[in-house]
Amino acid sequence: ELGRSKGLAQAPIGDEHVHGVVDRDAEHHAADHAGRQRERRDAEPEQAEEQDHRRQVGQHHQQAHARRAEHREHQQEHGGAGQADAARELIDLERLVRIRDFPTPRGFGAGADFNAQLAGLLRSDSSLLPSPLSKATRGGAQTGELDPDSAPVLSAFRDTLNVELRHLLAELQRDGFAEHPVMAWAADRWTLRIWGTVLSPGGHQLPHLHPLAWLSGVYYVAVPPGLGDDGALEFGQPPARLRVRNQPERRRVSAEPGRLVVFPSWFWHRTLPFARPGERISVAFDVMPLNPVGY
Repeated sequence: ELGRSKGLAQAPIGDEHVHGVVDRDAEHHAADHAGRQRERRDAEPEQAEEQDHRRQVGQHHQQAHARRAEHREHQQEHGGAGQADAARELIDLERLVRIRDFPTPRGFGAGADFNAQLAGLLRSDSSLLPSPLSKATRGGAQTGELDPDSAPVLSAFRDTLNVELRHLLAELQRDGFAEHPVMAWAADRWTLRIWGTVLSPGGHQLPHLHPLAWLSGVYYVAVPPGLGDDGALEFGQPPARLRVRNQPERRRVSAEPGRLVVFPSWFWHRTLPFARPGERISVAFDVMPLNPVGY
């Protein structure tokens, strides 16, 4: 009615127009389908190449895993012996733990007199502390760092020890250790850190090492008679918190009055408990190089 009132004529929609619209839609759908097919055909080589690449990567990972497994088996069968040999060369307990009798310092009539004065000084030292938590001593007491110039017996110990250390360095060179890591920090001048330990029956020291020093050692001042392996100094056993693949080699050195033991500071060591009555008194020391020159 609106059209008639405006004098407008409505054009009829004929069959030809409808068919034309349908044909154009069909052409568009066919073109889209053909385009998708061409895209798939074009993508097939890329997809095949990507699949081939993934397959190659997977094969590579499998081969690498197999090689690692084979390497681990080889290490277990053969590598352990090689590592043990390398460790033994680095930590040669038999040749690098040096044991010698400590000469009686000048001014003392006999070793017993020297040891008696040194033991008395350690027992009465004001820094002697029972089982200090920051140290390895348990079931005994340990002094702080001692000043060698504070008492004649300590200065005599220091001077005699320095002479023995020079003899020991000459021995290491003669024995073929000039190129060994133990000589990497060798010096012709050094300072000594010295402290004392007094252990009671049952006392011992936990496994430890001395990371800030080059050489370390101990001098036995007084020991209950007949200890044997009880109270011995043992090398090679690390703390229980450290996991090891193979059990390390060990060496025990019995504690005897007048005995001096010197070793590389990186050697794990501990002392074993003892039950006999009496005190196990020792002086420990670290050798701190002042001008490392190596050999």
